[in-house]
Amino acid sequence: MEIKVAEHCGFCYGVKRAVALAQKAATDRVQGATLGPLIHNPQLIAELASEGIACKDSLEQFAPGETVIFRSHGEGPETYAQAEKQGLTILDATCPNVRLAQQKAAQAAADGYFPVIVGEKNHPEVKSILKWAGKNAICVECIKDISYIPRRERYGVIIQTTFELQKFNDILQALQEQRPGEYRVERTICLATAQRQQAAVKLAAESDAVIVIGGRNSANTRHLFELVQKHCRQAYHIETASELSSDMLRGCNKIGITAGASTPDRLIKEAILVMENMDFESMLNESMEVEVYPGKVVNGTVIQLDKDGVYVSFGYRHDGLIPYSEWSQTESAEELQNSIKVGDEVEAKVVPGSTKSDFVRLSKIKAERDAAWKNVAELPEGEKRPARFCASSKTKLKTSLVWVLQLKVLKASCPHLMLNCAA
Repeated sequence: MEIKVAEHCGFCYGVKRAVALAQKAATDRVQGATLGPLIHNPQLIAELASEGIACKDSLEQFAPGETVIFRSHGEGPETYAQAEKQGLTILDATCPNVRLAQQKAAQAAADGYFPVIVGEKNHPEVKSILKWAGKNAICVECIKDISYIPRRERYGVIIQTTFELQKFNDILQALQEQRPGEYRVERTICLATAQRQQAAVKLAAESDAVIVIGGRNSANTRHLFELVQKHCRQAYHIETASELSSDMLRGCNKIGITAGASTPDRLIKEAILVMENMDFESMLNESMEVEVYPGKVVNGTVIQLDKDGVYVSFGYRHDGLIPYSEWSQTESAEELQNSIKVGDEVEAKVVPGSTKSDFVRLSKIKAERDAAWKNVAELPEGEKRPARFCASSKTKLKTSLVWVLQLKVLKASCPHLMLNCAA
């Protein structure tokens, strides 16, 4: 069993800097707190609170003379002004990349460009950038939001530092098509974010299962999980190692681990330790208890559908794949995708060859044919059937599922009918 950690994962520079500032404040016994969660990781926030650096929701909760720590996601200019007015000491943990995005947004507005911030509307970083961009700025989270953007001659586009790069490119292309004009595009996505996403995709393509570690309130962790899901069918988002179970990894030979920018290294190490101590050998043996060979009929459960066919779990270390052409000869792939549901039970036959090396190729049609022929009663010794089918009739019957019904009708009406064809 191989466990591999993504080349780029865990704390980025901005988060490391913010955590270091807060931890030093705790060591120095500074009387203060963070304004909102320092980073999106509940475990670390709890640790800071136990060390004396609590989390407060508003400036009104601070007493004069206390220290307010601005979180890594940044704050708007009015928050700085209010903190100074209250006589608070500011410890600014804003990520340098977020600070750059704020400055780019403010400059775009000052230069006469209509500011468009591409990112998640409810994310604190985006809210802070919008405040620096001025009252006319607007946030675009998806392509349909473009309809709310007024028509202007010039647009200044700034991206949330942790946004998914491909999604940003798609939105930008649609924006330029729907709102033609002069564009100043500031690609303020963090380099570490891009590297983390690329490394996660690479790892997912090489793994049987991928564990994504990070707070469920972390945007960049959610983006990682969404990316990983596209390239690895067994992907799991956890916050801590306590959520891991052997069932999640049963039958997996290669396991990948990645983590969001707000995930401490210790949480990654804990997950590795838990997985290393799982009884993988026993799990692998259990997954191989099913003997698989061409011609064997297995019972399975539908776990996924895509353009290639229906994926089935049947107790083997590799799942099965039933192409739509081997599921039905009378229904199209589109019709089957609308009728087959995850969780459906199916009986299928193992066939030689494979469309994908990672999957056992199965046929529902061949299993149904086998079942139909088993229902043809044997004649008593010495007794013959009075009629025969010719080879052309046999070929014709095999070309459609309808033959199964025909066979049952024939058998019911003429029990002694002799059928000279093979399954």
